[in-house]
Amino acid sequence: MSHVYFTAMKDARGELLNGSTTYTVTFPKNRLPSELTKYFWSIVAVDTKDFKVIPNPANKFIINNQTGVKPNSDGSVTLYFSSKLPEGVPQENWMPTPAGANYNLTFRFYGPTKELQDGRYYPPALVKQPSLAKAD
Repeated sequence: MSHVYFTAMKDARGELLNGSTTYTVTFPKNRLPSELTKYFWSIVAVDTKDFKVIPNPANKFIINNQTGVKPNSDGSVTLYFSSKLPEGVPQENWMPTPAGANYNLTFRFYGPTKELQDGRYYPPALVKQPSLAKAD
């Protein structure tokens, strides 16, 4: 198997992803995406109708192993999904989302590990972050 895709349509509470909210996903230090793939991993935001990449004013369309994602102090990695860059968040860890519109995220793993291929691994749940400023 050359690749594995996951689609996230809802957050950890079962609510549809919407650009009026900020979400995070945290990969633990021992479960980083780069350790689950031989070649590369990526995450893109896509519309809910045609699953096409969503245009955004920042012209940023992907987070992957080539975009310089910054680890947390404990070695984990937290990625942010919001229509505006949350204060204090590294731009490399942020994916712009459509303000006020529903969207999906596609997680792509190329050269996946056996664990991914066998369905023993799923990306962590997306968590709504009410403490971060709401996106406009």
